[in-house]
Amino acid sequence: FLESILKSMSDMVAIIDLDGRITAVNHAVEEELGFRMDEIIGLGFNEAGWFDESLRDEIGLFLGRVAEGEVIEDREITIFTEDGQPIQILFSMAPILDRSSGEVLGIIAQGTDISELKEAHEALKARAKEIEEYTDELLTQKEQLIVMTAELETAKTYLEILIDTIPSALFTVNTEKKITFWNRACEDITGYTREEVLGESCSIIKGNCCDGYCALFDDDVVKPVRGRECSIRSKDGREIIISKNLNLLYDASSKITGGIESFIDVTAEREAMRTIKESEEKYRTLVENINVGVFRVSPDGRFIEANPGFIRIIGGSNRDNVLGSRVKDLFLTKEMLKRVMEELEKEGEIKDYEIPLRRLDHGSVIWVSLTAQLLEHDGEKYIDGIIEDISARRELERRMKYYTEELEHKIRMATAEIRHDKMKLAKAYKDLKELDRLKMEFFSNVSHELKTPLTVIKAHLHFLKSGKLGEITDEMRHSIDVALEEATDLEELVGRILDLSRLDAGRLELNLKMASLKDIVADLVERMRKTAEEEGQKLILEVEDEIPKRLLDPRRMREVVRNLISNAIKYNPEGTTITIKIYRNSENIILDVTDDGVGIEEDKLEKIFERFYQVDGSSTRSGSGTGIGLSIVKELVELHGGKVTVESEVGLGSTFRVILPIKWDETKGGE
Repeated sequence: FLESILKSMSDMVAIIDLDGRITAVNHAVEEELGFRMDEIIGLGFNEAGWFDESLRDEIGLFLGRVAEGEVIEDREITIFTEDGQPIQILFSMAPILDRSSGEVLGIIAQGTDISELKEAHEALKARAKEIEEYTDELLTQKEQLIVMTAELETAKTYLEILIDTIPSALFTVNTEKKITFWNRACEDITGYTREEVLGESCSIIKGNCCDGYCALFDDDVVKPVRGRECSIRSKDGREIIISKNLNLLYDASSKITGGIESFIDVTAEREAMRTIKESEEKYRTLVENINVGVFRVSPDGRFIEANPGFIRIIGGSNRDNVLGSRVKDLFLTKEMLKRVMEELEKEGEIKDYEIPLRRLDHGSVIWVSLTAQLLEHDGEKYIDGIIEDISARRELERRMKYYTEELEHKIRMATAEIRHDKMKLAKAYKDLKELDRLKMEFFSNVSHELKTPLTVIKAHLHFLKSGKLGEITDEMRHSIDVALEEATDLEELVGRILDLSRLDAGRLELNLKMASLKDIVADLVERMRKTAEEEGQKLILEVEDEIPKRLLDPRRMREVVRNLISNAIKYNPEGTTITIKIYRNSENIILDVTDDGVGIEEDKLEKIFERFYQVDGSSTRSGSGTGIGLSIVKELVELHGGKVTVESEVGLGSTFRVILPIKWDETKGGE
C-alpha cells in the first residue's frame, strides 16, 4: 500500500530511516533524476549523488534535526540528475510520527521541481493525474484491507502517518458527507484543525467548488474527477484556489461507503500566471508605443517582427510592407552588412553601433544607432534588435564641431593679432594705451557676441531636454547633456577671456571674506569625481591637520582649484590617479594637485604659466586647451598673496602646488 502511495505522487519523495539511509523512493525520483531504485535503496540520503559537495553537510544536518521532530519546509535548492543536469526544487523534510505515541518512525523527504514557472500548468495537470492514479489504487486496496493481518494493520497505521505527512491535502467523507479523515496538509491550507472538522459536513470549507451540486455524489458527474479547479474558503475567510481530484470509496461488496478528495493550493501559481500575462501585455504596449524601432530578423535575413517605431524610421508604408523585406535592402553596401554580421557572430551582440541606412520609401540615407543580439532557437539563428534615428543628433554634432572650430580659429586669429599689436605698441606708451583700449573693446565685444548665441543655444537645449517638444529617449537626453556641457565649457572660456581683460586692466577685484579652503576643495572634488570616473580616472582627497580659515574670494579660489583638477583630468590618460592634498606648516596653507600621468618636459615648465602657452606634443598632451587657464590660476593666487609652482617628470606625473600665507593683509600684501 505504501508503495502505491509513493508511486502515485508526482513530486520526488524518499522515505529515510533514522540512520539517514533510503528505504523507499517513488517513480518520480527515477524519472526526473535518472537514478534506479535498486541502486539507491540503502544508500545514505545525502550521499546518493543528487547533492553536490556544498549541500551534503547541510542535508546531513537537516536529517539530524528532522529525526528530532523538526519540519524543514520549502527550501529552494539545486539537485542534479544522474547525468549531471541541475534541477531547482522546493525541498521539504518531515518526521514520520506514530500517531499514538508521537515517536519518530522515520523521515519523509519531498522535492518539487520549480525550475520553469511556465510549466506550472502542465505540472499541475500531471500532479492531478498522479493523484487520480493514487486514488484508484487506494480504492483497489479496500478489499485487501478487510482480510489484512495485524501486520497489515501496522502498515495501515504507518500509511496514515505517511498520508498525514505529505504536502498534498487529503480528506475523506462518508455517505452523509461528514468528514472522516483530515490530514495535516488540509489543516495547513484551510486553517481548520482535525478536531474542528471530523464529523462535520464538508461544506465547512464552502466556496464555489460545490455550487449547485455535489461532484462527489452526483450520479451525472463521471468519476473519478481529475484536476478540477475551484475555490474554497479558509477558516479566516481567505479565498483559496485549488486543483482537486475526487472519487468514491467502495467496500468489498462494491457498496459506496463515502468519498476521497485530494487537493493542492494553486493560488500562488494562478497569481503568478496572471502577473506574467499582465507583464507581457504591458511589455507589448510599451514596444508598440516607444519611439525607437524594435525588430526581429529570421535566419534567412528577412524581417519577421517590427514595431511602429521601426516601420516609421526605415520608411515603411505599413507593417505588411516591412515584414518579409530583406535586411540587406537597408544597407548602403555589402561590406557594411558584412561587418555588422561578423561582429554579431564574434561577440553575440553589438551595442550603440552607429551606421547609415537607406530608407525603403525614397532611398534617402539616415543615421541610426543599432543595438542587437544573436539568438538561437531550435538550431536556427535569429537577430533581435533596436534602432534609434540619430540623424538629427549627428547633424547637431556636425554643426557644433563647425562652430567650435570656427570659434577656435577666431580666437587663434585674435590671439595672434593681439600679440602682434602688443609688440608694436611697446614703442610708445601712448600707442600702447590706445591699443590696450582697442584690445579691451575687442575682448568685450567678442565675449558678448559669443555669450548671446551661447545663451540661446543653452536655452534651446534645456527646452529640448524638458520634453516639451516631444518625448525624448535616453540616448537623445545624453546627446543634449553632452551639448550642454560643451556649451557650458565654452561659456567658461568666454568668462576666462573677460577675466584676462580685467586682470590686464587692473579692474579684477576680490570679494574677500573669511572662508575655509578645505571646504571649497572638498566640494569641488565631490562635484568633479564623476567626470574623473567617466574618464577612467580616480580622485583622492587627503586633508592633514586642522586647516584654518583665512581671507579668500571663494568664487575665485574655486576657479583656481577647478582649473588645476580639470587640467589633471583632461591632460592625462585612463587609469590616472589624481590626489588633492591640503596641509599646512607654521606659515602657510598648502594645496597640492598631484597626478601619476604623462608628466611635462622640463623645458616646458618655466613657460607653463605664461598666457596662451600650451604644452604641445602628442607624447604629453591628451587633451586640448586655450593656454590661459594656468595663467589665470597664477594671477588669482598672487592676488591672494600666494604663489603657485609646478614639479613634473615625464612618465611619472606632475604636482601643482598652491601656497597661501595663513596671515595675510590685502592692503599690505602679507604679514
